[in-house]
Amino acid sequence: MATQPQRSSRSSSTASGKRATAPAKGSPAGGTKRDQARTGLKDAVGDREDEFVGLALIALGVLLGLAIYLALAGPFGRGANTVVGWFAGVGRYLVPVILVGVGVALVRKGRSEHRLRLTLGWALTGLSVLGVLHVVRGPEEIWGGFDTLGRAGGWLGALIGEPLRGLLASAGAIVVLGLMFL
Repeated sequence: MATQPQRSSRSSSTASGKRATAPAKGSPAGGTKRDQARTGLKDAVGDREDEFVGLALIALGVLLGLAIYLALAGPFGRGANTVVGWFAGVGRYLVPVILVGVGVALVRKGRSEHRLRLTLGWALTGLSVLGVLHVVRGPEEIWGGFDTLGRAGGWLGALIGEPLRGLLASAGAIVVLGLMFL
């Protein structure tokens, strides 16, 4: 007499004979909830990261403009004006315009294929202007006070302009910084 194979009470089988497996406890069929949220966020953002960064730069530029030009940003604005003045000196008045300009360039896709070159070019231009401001208006040393550096090219201008002024004198430093501007 032939005996039938015994089935284990633990295994469940479907009509086709394959074992049915249930998803792991706490995880939906498509993965964890975190994976699904991350995938959903990637789908929503798509290839528009540059646009979001551009919008953030525009917002930051407008807030700094309110703080620097109109003194309308409250205590945060006064602090931002002071800190930007330490780093950029008189160039602080250009920082909001530059931030808005870069933000608009990022939002307008397709306008520039070489964003790295554009960024490096504007950075060198800005640093050369701050360096000239330091050479012309700044103290004779890098370690001047915050107030004296704030009336010239700020810390960034001092870091660029002072070594050139020490090496080439004021006229030579202005020539080199002028070439850097171009």
